[in-house]
Amino acid sequence: FKYGPKIERISMTQYPIISWHPDGERLLMVYPKKGQLMLRTYTFKDQQSTERPLAGLIQANAMVFHPNGKYAVISGVANARFESDLYKYTPSSGGIEPITQDQWDDTDPAFSPDGTTLYFSSNRQFLSDGNAVEHFAADRMPVNYDICSIQWQNKIKTITPVTETPDVS
Repeated sequence: FKYGPKIERISMTQYPIISWHPDGERLLMVYPKKGQLMLRTYTFKDQQSTERPLAGLIQANAMVFHPNGKYAVISGVANARFESDLYKYTPSSGGIEPITQDQWDDTDPAFSPDGTTLYFSSNRQFLSDGNAVEHFAADRMPVNYDICSIQWQNKIKTITPVTETPDVS
């Protein structure tokens, strides 16, 4: 018999998150282990596996490799943030850097076959001139998700709406 309140834990059922490398020889997996996210690379040719922490992220939702295989894009939540953003992960160095880092949720990344465009789902809102709304009241955040794109080869990653779902009340 123990004293104190019982805390129910919600199990995370979305893990592992997997993505095949374009060469078809490697599989990348993200999963939690002892309170942190881990990234494991399994190489089928030599049946070797490496594991390293995925520093800076507390949750991952989706992952996709760029067609050239040099990096992957992970949709996830960083430390001290609540929104899901997109991050570029470089397997050769283990480096991770933000692509989007704002109040909007960005999920489900996918590259065009030629790798020039990154598509993703987002609840971000755009003005009639195509520019994104800079700030939105937290209690009025949109629930509709639309497809957005980023031209990957550009140094400045401008986000462009592809679809536009009108507000539904």
